[in-house]
Amino acid sequence: MKTWIEWNIQYTEAMALKLVPELNRNERKQLYKKYVVMNNSHSHTCSGTFNIPVMFNGSNSLVSEQCAAVTPKSVGWFNQKEGNNPMRAYSETYAVAPTAIASINVPSDEAKKIDYLNGRARDIRNTFRDTTIRKMFHFDGQTLPMTYRQLIDAIKNDEFEIDEKRAKRIDARFAEYQNGDESWFDYSAFDGLTFTGFPEPDKDGYAAAQKELKAEYQKVKDAIAILDAETALAAVQAFEEWKPSNAPTLH
Repeated sequence: MKTWIEWNIQYTEAMALKLVPELNRNERKQLYKKYVVMNNSHSHTCSGTFNIPVMFNGSNSLVSEQCAAVTPKSVGWFNQKEGNNPMRAYSETYAVAPTAIASINVPSDEAKKIDYLNGRARDIRNTFRDTTIRKMFHFDGQTLPMTYRQLIDAIKNDEFEIDEKRAKRIDARFAEYQNGDESWFDYSAFDGLTFTGFPEPDKDGYAAAQKELKAEYQKVKDAIAILDAETALAAVQAFEEWKPSNAPTLH
């Protein structure tokens, strides 16, 4: 089986000779992936040939790999002259084997639009799921003072609780450290403290919002699959502005 570089070189050469359809680099990458999959799923190999997955009967599913052999028909060196300086050039022509390409699974414009819209909707969903909703319901939020002013305010306002059992262990360890019985002390100044002035995560609200998000995302996917591209795009754009019904009101 050929590497991507080997495969691409041969495809580019054959494309220049108009033996295969003209595809851009991304399209060729997709075609190469199919070539790899099909080559790995068949026991036969086509050594020395230019292998391209072949489509049959206009089907959108890849049925089989044929060895569309783009092999050298004639190879020859010939001399050319430019002024008094001799030059050598390599000439190669190709003949396509009888098992040549019937058709290649190149995405249509409509398929590209659907792929684009699905990708965009998926990115929006991921942002809501992994960032927006978590922040909205105080997941991954601040739990400790970040500045000396926040620390002073928390103490002044009595916005902290002490874990007495943990505090006793910390005090005992610190005494051992001060007496030289321990060479290191692995507690911070905040250990044993819980600061209560920060919002608690709203687990129920978070779960409800994620459930609504899942349903809304399915509606957008349905629109992309069934409706025309412009209407589906409008659905995706509306999805960007979506908010769960229980979203907290910002003050």
